[in-house]
Amino acid sequence: MHFHPLHFGWVALPPKPKAVVVFIGGAFFGTFPTFFYRGFLRKLYDLDYAVVALPFRFTFNHWDIALSVSIYLVELRHELDTLLLASISDGGKQNVNPIPKIPYLWIAHSLGCKYVALLELLTEREKSCTEQRIMEALQEVAPKQAEQLQAKLKLIEADQISLLNQPQILVDPVITNLEAAIPWEPLEKIFAPLLKVVPSRDTTFKLIDRSTLFTITRILSLASKTAADTVDRLRHVVRTPPLRPIDIFNVDLDDEKPIWGRHLAILGLQSTDRGIADAITTNVEIAYQEAQRFQSDKTK
Repeated sequence: MHFHPLHFGWVALPPKPKAVVVFIGGAFFGTFPTFFYRGFLRKLYDLDYAVVALPFRFTFNHWDIALSVSIYLVELRHELDTLLLASISDGGKQNVNPIPKIPYLWIAHSLGCKYVALLELLTEREKSCTEQRIMEALQEVAPKQAEQLQAKLKLIEADQISLLNQPQILVDPVITNLEAAIPWEPLEKIFAPLLKVVPSRDTTFKLIDRSTLFTITRILSLASKTAADTVDRLRHVVRTPPLRPIDIFNVDLDDEKPIWGRHLAILGLQSTDRGIADAITTNVEIAYQEAQRFQSDKTK
């Protein structure tokens, strides 16, 4: 597996990719995803997924990161089309057939899950532009934030920011306020009045409660203390039929007491915890089948 730089991300392309997996890791470790998550990403690559690893970017305004990722996706798809065309060329000759449309999937870990969650929430703009439930909800809980976000969204087409029909897998997600950036409580209390995370934990969960799209997300819980509060909150999100509940699966780690703790058991240079590898193998294939079904329904 060899990663090639692609704008501010990294791409590893297997000989015959069946889908693209976009991955965002957690704070610090996710800044160098091709190093700290290498064993995990290798597992995806060996399953014939093209892997796009996006370095974690630290900021207090998480909306800005989500929007920058959406802009990057437009460039990414164009670049990947070029790479895919080269990979399916016959004997070095230009392939005259159209580039096959392959599904996109998303996997994130820890705080990186929040960026994917925000993109999923904003996807509702494409599904129902006339009834923007998420923007209405944001207007209720954070009107100034909603006004600023709406101004930025006017510069981006709805389909460019959309993850519609692109299933996500969130591994031990963490949605918190400043404590995620400043884990030492005394110092966090000092900076809390001055530095605010946007959107806050409470606002993010209120938006998830109102969303009609978050149900295609699959949550893998590593039963860690770090993610316990977030996973418990997601577990109790109420979905009115015909919406299905958010799927949350508990992962049985091969090593019950990993040296770096359960939350970081996904890390590894050569390989990752076998329990996580097995869970990912199962769930990414299910997500892939879902994406294929969405794609098939769209062409009918």
